[in-house]
Amino acid sequence: MNNQDDISRALAGIRSRLNTLASINADSILPGGPQQGYHQIVEEAYTALGLVETQIDELRTELEYQHKRLDEARDTALGKGATRQQPKEASGSKPPKTAPVEERLKAVIMRAIECDEKDIVPSADLVNDLDADSLGLVKFVMFMEEEFQISITDDEAERMLTVRDVLEYLRRKGIV
Repeated sequence: MNNQDDISRALAGIRSRLNTLASINADSILPGGPQQGYHQIVEEAYTALGLVETQIDELRTELEYQHKRLDEARDTALGKGATRQQPKEASGSKPPKTAPVEERLKAVIMRAIECDEKDIVPSADLVNDLDADSLGLVKFVMFMEEEFQISITDDEAERMLTVRDVLEYLRRKGIV
């Protein structure tokens, strides 16, 4: 099953439910009428609409990410981005779920620890090299759980000393 099939079914479901709702009149809405359960039909339509909206949001995030990535690549190629520091707002943006895990991890680290992207290399120690304090480490674990839809125990978090340790942890979880 793919997203296109899900969206097509959801749209057909919405149309079907809207047609049913449009057929309801004062005579059929009363208790005992054929459409007395119209609230259920409305809820089903909203549920189907929610699926479509979720897909649209994911596509919008992917498009915005690719647009930003390509603009940055163009600026770098033209020599404009080589020495320019990314604005604070841009460093907090989240790549889409379809981006490589390494990019998603970099974004998590930058959001939580607020370090320079160039410093995020596999050998970088989260505390000693990236200057994470205790609050930054807590935010890092929270953002990791949110981004990768996982639960991280305190013991697991304590073993994540370097970026490489985090990538290995994600591999063991089957994410990479």
